Amino acid sequence: MARRAVGRWHLLNNSKGLTLVELMIVVLIIMILAAVALPAYNHFTKQAKMVEGEMALHTIEKLEAAYYADISLYSDNLASIGFRPVPPLKYYTVAVSLGDNNPISYQATATANFPDLASFLLIKYADGRSDFLQVASGSGAEGSGSGGDGTGGVGGGGGEGKKEKKEKKEKKEK
Repeated sequence: MARRAVGRWHLLNNSKGLTLVELMIVVLIIMILAAVALPAYNHFTKQAKMVEGEMALHTIEKLEAAYYADISLYSDNLASIGFRPVPPLKYYTVAVSLGDNNPISYQATATANFPDLASFLLIKYADGRSDFLQVASGSGAEGSGSGGDGTGGVGGGGGEGKKEKKEKKEKKEK
């Protein structure tokens, strides 16, 4: 006589599929996981798109420095300084405008092509300092940095140059 399966194996062997309640629980778990993961994913894709604008301005800053070293002038023509991004910029439009060297030498802007992305502004001063500003969509400046030694800065508040710090220290000592 054949032995009959006993216990759990017997129940699984006779099972014809999932019940509606079990299926609904699985769907609910998947929906909860998607609800948690989707905002995080959108945040990271937005940040990745914004890197394009930041990198474009940092590249322009380096190209302007090289152009200035050769010709002793800054240029507002992106092609003349050698700015030809490959592949072309998808999320940002960049432009350079010259200042009067008192106090601004040039400004480079990366304007977002989409409303949910922040725009960026790079200001190069005649004394060698530079500011990098992130302008949130629809609002004012979010962050700035200043490098008094000519290195520039990103994020945080506007800093002081070495000369300004030295002058403040001398005033405190008096």
